[in-house]
Amino acid sequence: MVLGGCATYNPGQNLSNTMQSWVGSSEENLVQSWGIPANSYIAGNTKFITYSHRNTQYTTRTINPIVCNQYSCPKSYDRTTQNNYGCDMTFSIVNGVVTRWTWKGNSC
Repeated sequence: MVLGGCATYNPGQNLSNTMQSWVGSSEENLVQSWGIPANSYIAGNTKFITYSHRNTQYTTRTINPIVCNQYSCPKSYDRTTQNNYGCDMTFSIVNGVVTRWTWKGNSC
């Protein structure tokens, strides 16, 4: 998975373990390792920083019509489907230290 900047997440690793390993680290170390976040938000004394990954893949399959009769049989055709994937990984930061994390998406 490629995130904005130089990410340290390896898709072969368990995402929860990777994110949990940052709890207790400084925001500065996180940003130095993962790069500039895609989004940030401050609520009270908590800062939320989010790293996002988006990917689009196309799948093409051949459709063979099954409605044939003695006079004609429609030709097969290709249908291409666009598949959108994404993952948002958010870290909660209090007093400059990572305290929690969450993720959501269909490609984490």
